[in-house]
This record gives sequence, C-alpha cells and structure tokens, in this order.
Amino acid sequence: MWDYLFDSLVSLVRGVSLEVFLRRVKLLVAVRWCLACVCLTSAGAIRAQGSVYVPILDPAYDDLGVLIAHGLVTTVMVGDRPYSRAAFTRFVRQADSLAGASTSTPRIREALERLQSRFRKDSDSSKSVRLAPFSATLSMARSPSRAMQSGYEPDVIDADLNPLLQRNAGRVLFDGLTLAVEGGGAFERGRFAAELTARGHGGLDRIEKGAGDVHLLTGYVRAVAGPLAIDVGRTPMLQGFGVHGGAMLSDNARPLDLIRVRAERPVRLPGILRHAGAWQGVLSAGTLGRNRDQPGSGILVARLSNQPSRFVEFGLNYMNVQGGEGAPAGTAGERWYDLFLFWKNGGFYNLSDKAVGADVRVSVPSAQLALYANFLTTDDRGRFRQPAGGYWEDAIWVVGAERHGLGTEGRLDLRVEARHTGPVPHTHYQFTSGITLDRRVLGDALGPNSSGLLFEGTWTATQSRLRISVALEDYTSDYYALRRIAGGGFWDFDWFRIRNGPEERRQRVTADYLQFRGWQGLEVGVRGGYERVGGFDFKPGARHNVLALLTVRGLR
Repeated sequence: MWDYLFDSLVSLVRGVSLEVFLRRVKLLVAVRWCLACVCLTSAGAIRAQGSVYVPILDPAYDDLGVLIAHGLVTTVMVGDRPYSRAAFTRFVRQADSLAGASTSTPRIREALERLQSRFRKDSDSSKSVRLAPFSATLSMARSPSRAMQSGYEPDVIDADLNPLLQRNAGRVLFDGLTLAVEGGGAFERGRFAAELTARGHGGLDRIEKGAGDVHLLTGYVRAVAGPLAIDVGRTPMLQGFGVHGGAMLSDNARPLDLIRVRAERPVRLPGILRHAGAWQGVLSAGTLGRNRDQPGSGILVARLSNQPSRFVEFGLNYMNVQGGEGAPAGTAGERWYDLFLFWKNGGFYNLSDKAVGADVRVSVPSAQLALYANFLTTDDRGRFRQPAGGYWEDAIWVVGAERHGLGTEGRLDLRVEARHTGPVPHTHYQFTSGITLDRRVLGDALGPNSSGLLFEGTWTATQSRLRISVALEDYTSDYYALRRIAGGGFWDFDWFRIRNGPEERRQRVTADYLQFRGWQGLEVGVRGGYERVGGFDFKPGARHNVLALLTVRGLR
C-alpha cells in the first residue's frame, strides 16, 4: 500500500513544474480546510471521541435496524457503514430518549437493552485497551468454486463464485473441513483509536499448499476531530442498501488497505443550505493488492449521502481503479484529470476503470417499511443515448423492500430483494482483473451476466434469532461485443449479443440460528445450507452443495 501511495506522489510531481505542483497542493489543502471548517461549525460543541468500528457482520446491526425502522434512531445514514462504537452509543441514547410505552414492543425493548449493555457505558469507561471480538469457527462444506466469466473479452475476471461460502467479509471457508480462530485487540484514548484483528484458518482434510494461513482481518488507526475522522490501514467499508450492501461495495470481500477521510456523523450545512437536510461524505484511496492481473492497482472511492428528511436517504457513489503493472500509462496531469474531471480536449482519458452509482431508500416508520434501490454503471456509451448499454449491460441493479416488526410482539422481519448484473460492469478491457480483491468481487457478489431473487425471514426471540433465506439465481455465458448502431452517429454504440451460451441456475436455502449471550457472555451461531446447481460451470448435469458451520463468539 505504502509503495503505491509513494509512487503516486512521485508521479504527481514528475512532469510538472514546482509552481504548478504547489498550486495543486494549495488548492487541495484549501478545499479540505473549508470542508473541515464547515463540518466543525455545523457540529457545534460536540466533543470528539475516538473509537473503533463495530464489524459489519456484527448482530448489533440487526438490532439497530429495528430501531431505525421504528423511527427511534433518525440521525444515521443507513447507506454508509460501518459505524464506530461511539456512533452506536449516540444511537442508543437517541432511541432511549424517543422510546415510549406507545411505541415499544418486546422486540424493541430487547434490542435496545442488548445495545445498551454493549455501548451505553462506552463514554464512561476508563479502559484504553480492550480485547477485540474473538471467535472460533468449524465448518464442513461440499461446495466447489468456479471462476467468474465476463460477458466479453476477457472471458474471465480475477474472482471466484461460491455463494454458499462467501459474502462473509473475505473469510476463507474451504471445500471440506475448515477450522478458524479470530482475535485481536483495540486501543481507544481521547480522539484516537486503533484496532488489530487476525484470523488463522486451516483445512483439516487438506495437506496441499495453501490449506492454512494467518492473515490480517483489520488493522487500522483512526483520529476524530468533531464530525471528521481519518482512518489509515485495513479498514472495513460497506456502502448502499441491501442484505449484503450495495452494488459498489458489499460484505463479500475483505476490507481494503486505504487512507480514508469521512464524516463521523451526519451534519447540516450552514445558512440556507440547512434546508437541504443532513449530509455525510467519505473519500478513500487504497490499493487492490498483488493477487491480480495488474498487481498494485490503486482505487479511489467516494460517496456523498443526503437525508433531506428522516424518511428519505440518497447516495451518490464514484469509484476509479487505475495503475498497477501492465496498466495503461499516463502523466501526472492525465491521472489527475482521469480521477476527477474525466474529459479534456474532446475526449475521455482512458487510463482507468470507472464506476458511478446512485441509490435511494424511502422508509415509512409508521408501517416499519422501507423500499430501496441501488444502481451502478461503468460506462455511459455516449451519454446514455444507446437503447440499453449503460443502463443495463454496463449496469448493476439491486432493488428491495423490508418490513420489520410483524406480529403482536414485533418479532418477525421480512425482506425481498431482486438483483441484476449485466455482462460487463465488473471489469474494463484495460483492467482484466475487474473490480476485485483477493479473488472476491468488491460489489454485488453475483458477478457478471447474472440475476437473482432473494426471500428472507427473520424471527427474533428474547434470547435467540432464526433467519431463513431462499435465493434463486441465474447465470449465463452469453457473449457480447460493442458495435455501432446502424444509422447512428459518432457516439451511438451499444452492446450486441454475439453468442448465446448455456446457463447455470442455483436454488439455495440457508438457515442461521444465533443464540444471544449465554454462558460467560458467549454467542453461539449455527448455519446450515443446501444449494442445487444446474449446469455448474456451464456444463451439463447438476450438483448438490451443502454447508454446516458452527461459530462461538465473544463480544465486547
């Protein structure tokens, strides 16, 4: 990571005069200073508190979701996660102040009590060093992976598809027996915080090379000043709405190695802009590692969230992947234009793989209902003047609805979600690896040329939670080419299917049971899954995949 950042700085200086370089630096510093002043001014006299992040797969997010659905937590951007422990403390205090006899059900009271037991006393704690959440996992699986196929050249990208064993923040589960242990520590003092957690895993029935490994799950330091936070290191990041996140960043891959500046909490801008509601932004720059066709590629991710009212949340997303061995070369000026301006002298700089997206979530607290949509495209193909192109073949869509608090005690939550991924949004012809990290897609985990439908029901009792998920997914090996539309102008291109390939269909059922804190404060989770795959790897026949997983975890 540091080598890439240093090389980027050198490339910035190379080929430009000192005067021009200093002007650029001065402009960037001025912009950052103005943004910081605006945020600090609007935040008032709130004391900054540094704290580590709550892992994105933590069950605390389920309890928080129930409080948000009932309108008990309003100062939160649902589409920008994870949240820090200090943020959870604020959420708990707000929910505690808004909850009343008329709005409280057993489900709400129990969710609030669990969050209070973990986060309410954080600000009064004198401990600077703590243990991070630890866990031990034993799994048995019969579920082989296959390489993800792209819908155009190249035929594959640097990612594997195995829905039954993935979507777990990059954790490796072997096709066989896997034993894994996770643990680490956290430091919190004043405005500063740091965390390091590691995972060791081994294949109990495997003896070949690569059957065991110890790697860093998270390792970062962060500083907080008012509503602004700066993170450096391997830090989790999830954006968008949906079961597993949005179309650009999901819970499928491991955390990125990055430098990130983000708003720790939503803020209102001063003056007349206060009528636009609350805002929250994040800007990250990192690396995609070495395990790819273009080792050392860098990535920039930006998101701006807006909440004009407590019922609506919008998000705008931008991603740029460039650099690395074998990637297109460019001068420092061209790279800066490619990052932020895109267009010069009548054409686009063709140095990177870009993706832009937008998402929206509309909630109805009185009905505990939320509707959401996520959209991403990697090319506009002539300002979207083609029949589909940037809206469909180059695009990812994730749309869904969730309903919380059904039943007299509010214990049943339901969700339905549909997904579509075109043949090309995960990649670009110069970057054959695609938008991937360690053989996992960063965004929507289905991969190219796919569609899916998910039904999910969750029953939360006083001391346990049961979640049943049914997924129907379809993958095609159709092949596309970009051709000029007959009779069209210079920009009128579109994708045309030139090969109708075989399909792969998956029907999957998973059941997750979680026993909340029991003996010694431990949580016990059991997961079982069955998947039927017709036409696995686009070949005749069917296979049957299974998974059984046991996890024992201690929270803090």
